[in-house]
Amino acid sequence: KDPPPNAGTLQVTTPTLKGVLTYDTFGGPPQIIAPPVVSFTGTLASIFEGGSVTIVINVAPRGSLLPKQLNEFVAWDIDGDGTYGDVTGTSLFNGTTQETLTLTWAQLRDLGINDNGTYQIGFNATNDQGSSQAFTTLTVLNTAPVVTVRGQEQPNLENPDVPGNSLVGSPYQIFFGAGDPGDDQVQEWRIDWNDGTPVEVFGSGVVAATHAFDRPGVFNVAVSVVDEDSTPGAYLPAPVK
Repeated sequence: KDPPPNAGTLQVTTPTLKGVLTYDTFGGPPQIIAPPVVSFTGTLASIFEGGSVTIVINVAPRGSLLPKQLNEFVAWDIDGDGTYGDVTGTSLFNGTTQETLTLTWAQLRDLGINDNGTYQIGFNATNDQGSSQAFTTLTVLNTAPVVTVRGQEQPNLENPDVPGNSLVGSPYQIFFGAGDPGDDQVQEWRIDWNDGTPVEVFGSGVVAATHAFDRPGVFNVAVSVVDEDSTPGAYLPAPVK
């Protein structure tokens, strides 16, 4: 409801209580002339390394020009360096108040989010009266590396595994590697030959190991990895038969 056209008062309460405006005449609905009002919708959910993120923002364009819209597309700061433009939006918010941004893990890595941790994400919206920014926090959780193990019958880690065979007392060689979507480095390898001998520990640069079994049987060799985000035994081992 519009105020009376004659002299009166108008309480200003948007976006927060500002006070009372006294006027002599009133010529039409009030127009809020100000920089955009911006915010994020809800709390950003955590993701795991390798996952994608979807962010929803709210923008009230405001300004003094008609139609009410932004001067330019929203500019994002994904890597938290204070510079906007890592990603550009697609809406001037003329008739709409929300926009959704989805980034894959590959895109996040390219923009500097490449490991588990907490990251500040912000965006900037500009109209003819100025600019406004809003910020949120993205939490990236650790993803366990995927360990691949192959026996000497088929040492190529890219090919399917095949059952291994060896003679008692003869050296048997296995080959192994790990893939991790995060920027995590292998610290050590741990191999349980499952024949009662102690678990062997190897350095990060080792990609193969040899062992001789002293009795016949079926042994499920288990290889596990330790990186900077884990302790021994934190990740399930990868077996080779």
